[in-house]
Amino acid sequence: MAGSMVYRLRVSDAGDPHMARLREAMRQIQQIWDTRGFNHVAGYHGEPDWYCWHHQSSQRSPLRAQLFLPWHRAYMLELENRLRDVDDTVALPWWDWTTQRAIPDAYDQPPLDAFTARIPRGGQMIQQTTFRRPGLSGRLAQPGEITALMQQGNWETFSDQLQTIHDQVHVWVGGSMGQVSVASFDPVFYAHHVMIDRLWYLWQQIHGDSGIPQGLLDLPLDPFPLTTRDVLNVQSLGYEYAGTAADVPSDTDEEAAEETAEETDDGGEDADETGPAKRLYRYPPVRHHAPSDYTGAHLEIYGIDHYRPSYYALVFFDDPELTPDNASEERDSYVGSFAIFGHARCYGDEGHCDPPAGSRRFDPRRSHPLTKAFKRVDVSDGLAKVASGKDGRDVRISIVASYDPKAEYDPWEGPLFKCGGMQLVTFV
Repeated sequence: MAGSMVYRLRVSDAGDPHMARLREAMRQIQQIWDTRGFNHVAGYHGEPDWYCWHHQSSQRSPLRAQLFLPWHRAYMLELENRLRDVDDTVALPWWDWTTQRAIPDAYDQPPLDAFTARIPRGGQMIQQTTFRRPGLSGRLAQPGEITALMQQGNWETFSDQLQTIHDQVHVWVGGSMGQVSVASFDPVFYAHHVMIDRLWYLWQQIHGDSGIPQGLLDLPLDPFPLTTRDVLNVQSLGYEYAGTAADVPSDTDEEAAEETAEETDDGGEDADETGPAKRLYRYPPVRHHAPSDYTGAHLEIYGIDHYRPSYYALVFFDDPELTPDNASEERDSYVGSFAIFGHARCYGDEGHCDPPAGSRRFDPRRSHPLTKAFKRVDVSDGLAKVASGKDGRDVRISIVASYDPKAEYDPWEGPLFKCGGMQLVTFV
């Protein structure tokens, strides 16, 4: 979803939406030969720039430091941002070689199957096409090895052991991937390294960051304008790992507002003197693929407009009998809730309550109080109930928002719940 956090998902079929977006963005940046293109970014790792950190060393630095994980996290982010310059919804996927024991099919198709690099050598520009020879040597780690690795509490030992697993995959893929100098010109390099980054992310969820040596935290991750400290929290970098992420149709465009944000109002002047007014919003079904190994689910709601009365909202799944009157947390279809502390009245001059389109660099003022809000609703239990092991099924989301129609402001006439978009996200 444009402008929001992106979710890095598992590598899947080439035609799946997140893979199709990746392939098209990759195709475009592979055709750019200046500093914005894939060829230039790929050159940071080995030839011609040699910035990469492996086994506590880099050709660019006299230091000995365990920067393998932080540097490659910054590197993945760099390529992802180049892809997002083309399509702001693109995220790099992860190849789980513990379960997918072959080169993913999507990476056997253009533009992810190979790349013809332009590399300066000896005063000449050499063209070299990447290739693979999988399975001739090396090995792919088994799930049990990763389970054991996650129990390793010492960060330095964890980093060394994960790098060993990483090296084995490079050797197993073979060909260009087996050569540090040109490995990063093969697109599958990034699917592999995003898996490595994901394993570090999962390790962080268990052990935190307190074990990382203090001396590493402020070391620069050249050529990126980041330090180790800067890359510890992936959410601050604008991404997170998930099993699935499905956009929920919302009122972000006029046609969708008529067809998807079906609103029923039991409020206004007809509301009970002591009771709340309620509004019901039904959305079209969202196609949801719940992976069998999913561990939780969130409904992510972006760009919530809170220039309206304060309200409390209940979220329901798959309930055609739901009405504003019978909506309650006791219904079997109830999955979660959220509240909005609203700004229903403006006392300023014209334009006072219009948030700026963006922020300016070096502007130290606090953000505008009506900057669009974000809510995350944990729907893990609710999704488990409606999905019940089924994959590829439709889930229909309904939201009932209730507010006090007898507050000091005039009865609210516009939409009560209004957002820029929603995603149903599962985690593995």
